[in-house]
Amino acid sequence: YELVQNPVNLKESMARYYRFISNSASDPVFSVPFVDPQSNKTGLVMSLCLPIISNAVREGVVCSDIRLSELLSDIQYFKEGELSHAFLIDGQGRVMLHYLQPFPQAFNYEPDPIDVRTLERGSDAAEVVASMMSGGTGNRTFMSKRTIPRGSVLYEGIVSPLVRSHYFWTNVAGTNFSLCVVLGDNDDQKVLQADQQLLVRNEEIFLYHRRDIYPRDFSDCRHYSRFATKEKSMVMLTPHAFDDPIAYLFKSETAGDAKAYTDYMNRQSSNRYGIKVGVRDSVSATYEAEKIWIRNREDFAKFVVWRYLGTEDGHLRVFPAVQITHDYDHFTRAWWKRTMGLKGQNVVIAPYIDLWGAGMVVTMCKALYEGKTNGNHAETDKATASICIDFPYSYFSRMFISKYPDCSRKEYNCIIVDINGFLVVHPDFSLITNDPDIERIHLGAKLSLQNTEEVDRFPDGKNFKIVKVRDSNIFIIIKSATSSSPACCSDSKISPDAYTCASQDCCLCYTTASYDVCKNSRNFMEVNPTCSARVPDSNTPSPNDTNRIKGLPVCYDVACQNRQNISSCYDVAGCGWCEQNYMGNILGEDQACCNIHEVCPFGKQVEGKVLRHCSHEVPGTATVAPSTGDNVPLIAGISAGIVILVAIIVILVVCLIRRAKPKELDDPYITPISTQRENTEHQLHVNYVVSTSSEGSTEYPPAYKESSESPEPDRYI
Repeated sequence: YELVQNPVNLKESMARYYRFISNSASDPVFSVPFVDPQSNKTGLVMSLCLPIISNAVREGVVCSDIRLSELLSDIQYFKEGELSHAFLIDGQGRVMLHYLQPFPQAFNYEPDPIDVRTLERGSDAAEVVASMMSGGTGNRTFMSKRTIPRGSVLYEGIVSPLVRSHYFWTNVAGTNFSLCVVLGDNDDQKVLQADQQLLVRNEEIFLYHRRDIYPRDFSDCRHYSRFATKEKSMVMLTPHAFDDPIAYLFKSETAGDAKAYTDYMNRQSSNRYGIKVGVRDSVSATYEAEKIWIRNREDFAKFVVWRYLGTEDGHLRVFPAVQITHDYDHFTRAWWKRTMGLKGQNVVIAPYIDLWGAGMVVTMCKALYEGKTNGNHAETDKATASICIDFPYSYFSRMFISKYPDCSRKEYNCIIVDINGFLVVHPDFSLITNDPDIERIHLGAKLSLQNTEEVDRFPDGKNFKIVKVRDSNIFIIIKSATSSSPACCSDSKISPDAYTCASQDCCLCYTTASYDVCKNSRNFMEVNPTCSARVPDSNTPSPNDTNRIKGLPVCYDVACQNRQNISSCYDVAGCGWCEQNYMGNILGEDQACCNIHEVCPFGKQVEGKVLRHCSHEVPGTATVAPSTGDNVPLIAGISAGIVILVAIIVILVVCLIRRAKPKELDDPYITPISTQRENTEHQLHVNYVVSTSSEGSTEYPPAYKESSESPEPDRYI
């Protein structure tokens, strides 16, 4: 940079940038990526400049600003499997694009250049980078680590498998850029075998989510704050489902586009309209999910908020059908990352506020593996989709805790945490409030598991125990209700990257990699895994359906007004027990009652909403009996997903679309069988086995079961 002492010379000094370009060769000159403050939602841009030469005289410079996401879309959306990626660097080793960085369009701040050697580590990778920086071309094979997030990298960390990797790199002609493609051994992108008999359907398998521009003849209803229909699920095509992702992303869709997608997917047209080969067959396969969702919609709607699945080929299916923003990408969402990072488990996601108006929800997901004929899977096997269900927190917490007898006893409290220590169920989450504090609350912010009072029931003088829920990512802590457990972290809301680790507390924190002044580099050490950058918030706002839902009936009427006590009120989704008015005054026994969720989302009346005063003894009112919790197990909702998988596997045959060498397809089926391994832990658990009769009815197992296996000693802290 240059310090300009006299403002009068500012223009002249700034013009030297263009004189540098005009003195360069005729090859284009690219700037470092930056965010243009004058543009809106362009993300990172790059200036491409060339000199203007007339009669061998340089007359000036012409430049064009290009969106980096558009320029490098082929690299950004390169997808050859879970363990393959591509990256681009300049001659100084600065990263232009890498899978460990956010997408270029996600940036709204000026990024600092990143040296590729902080992302591609190890002596073998260093040789590749050195060749790329010098403009070389080559290929090498060696073992390297991959970074696979377990959700939000900042809060939940990563897994870092060692992969045999094939590196191919070359210089981009006419530039100082170098491109490298990294292929994981035996990694591939698969599609369904085209035009299988069971995939060719004579029914409408595809309802495009843009019903605002391409209305269809379905009954409309209001599902929480969303304009919806319960007659169909909707399908949204993300950029990954298109041959040219960026052209789709920056295109303003029309009714003609929606009709073209619909005609192709429903086999009314052979024109792919830019959709990738194989996506139509995949949509046809996931249509089995819609059939089961609709068949069970009235029963499951009582305790399920949303049902959805996302696939590796880039399509998303949601029920009930609603509209989603054009730039939605499930690959960037925590629910997808958590499921792919914890394959083989029933993944429970800690509670959060649903952006679609359902209040506090808990999500459960399961990864669907690519098939094996023997049905046996390891957690390292490739997954092809993630299927999820959202439960209301009030229902999930009450129902789950009811499975453990100790949790129903006054002398004990039960807490559920996930594998990262974040609270899933806690008594504080049920407090009456306007603004519940539930998201990303770590165990250390609520209690200390040291120096608490002794509980005689547990052996060895311990005052509580922690038990893993089988085939899941969650643990249940049973502790004394009378013990005093002060929090061991004083600030639950501080970000882990803003708090330096200390030995005296248990807050989430970071440590700094040492900096070598002489080498101008940090000592990351080859043994340390590489974490990805902090990704900007990807929760794009939902379409505003306020005007569209006026006067519409609710999709599912669970008769909140007929539920006469707090237990029956919270037995279903969409109801809330109102105990305070909007001013915080406690309602009398003749006034507290069950209202729809929009009136009392967290036990307190929303200002401006009409509170339905009621008596517990309303003549002529049908009373809904409180649930015992025994007839609706935790997995009742996700059992729909399990049945879906059984239905899907009979129609899925996979084949490779891009492989270095032909390979015989030994395992042509996709199966829903979870990882096969011995269960040697002594656990109290919810039984996840669900059987389906030939008539399609579902039989639920007992709600609570002691393990009959040879026990290991219980795990205590």
